[in-house]
Amino acid sequence: ETLVSAWHNEKNEAKGQPQFFWSMGGPASPDKQGNISLRNLAPGQYHFIPRFSAKYWYLNSISMPASVASAPRSSPSNREVDAARNWTTLKAGERLSGLIIKLAEGAASLQGKINLGEGETIPARLYVYLVPAEREKADDVLRFFAAPILSDGKIILNNLAPGRYWIIAQPAIDSGSPLTKLRLPDEKETRAKLRREAEVLKTEIEFKPCQNVTDYQLTLRSSLSEPAKKDSIVP
Repeated sequence: ETLVSAWHNEKNEAKGQPQFFWSMGGPASPDKQGNISLRNLAPGQYHFIPRFSAKYWYLNSISMPASVASAPRSSPSNREVDAARNWTTLKAGERLSGLIIKLAEGAASLQGKINLGEGETIPARLYVYLVPAEREKADDVLRFFAAPILSDGKIILNNLAPGRYWIIAQPAIDSGSPLTKLRLPDEKETRAKLRREAEVLKTEIEFKPCQNVTDYQLTLRSSLSEPAKKDSIVP
């Protein structure tokens, strides 16, 4: 029930490289010992996306040895590098090892609804974001979460790491998957900007280990809501 995918850096795609090269390496499942092999990857820069179904698990960390990751020059070669914040570079014919994906128990969840004023509706592609309120977690890519707000105003977020967050409703930051965009190594400024905006509103929520928050109510800023459309009457 666990899959790991390697996503390449689209900004650094080799010119003239056939598009099918990037789709050759599909997601892989770990064996009983937790070992995983990602094969048939084209040369390039990658980050890793695990997917799992266990309700009370959350993604704790993704790391690579500094000797093989695209780490800052100041990183000691004998230390691990945060592979969620940094690209991992794969050269032609190269075989890398040492990737460690840590899942932890104690995930929380959130279910709730947007509070709307009379005559207001949810705009298209509106998302709810969780950003870390704790200063020491501000640069932790895996503490940023995003989920679409459904047309009826429902909010559903799962596999949340325990801790304190600011919660904010914003239009989608990308035409694709906002969560994938938000967690890309190159999107540090996007995360910082979102955190600054959330800090201004200071709508804080805290999750304890294994806590299931239900019936949460989030008030939508008036600048984001849309007036409800009235049914036309044909005489």
